[in-house]
Amino acid sequence: MPIYGFKNDDTGEIIEKTFSYASKLEFKEANPEWRDHITVAPQTISSSGKSPATNSDGAWTEVMSRVAGAHPNSEVGERYGKKSIKNIKTKQVIDKHRESLKSRIETE
Repeated sequence: MPIYGFKNDDTGEIIEKTFSYASKLEFKEANPEWRDHITVAPQTISSSGKSPATNSDGAWTEVMSRVAGAHPNSEVGERYGKKSIKNIKTKQVIDKHRESLKSRIETE
């Protein structure tokens, strides 16, 4: 159920209530001193009720894999990119040398 925010103009008090839309209308009718008040931004959902990242048809993953292919060293590349044994071992060697150089620079 959604969370609705209300503000009392007389006291300045802000409250949040969780109930259905019909219950919200009943609450507002019974409590005219409370008016609607947005306390959080609404969440974005698709027409199917799912976020793009959890879409089950695989289209989102395909798009992200294309982005990963174009940017293999980015966070998206790390998460969605193709990982061959050669690429994994190469990255391990690079990271090892990067740490070695970093420790040399810090000691000088």
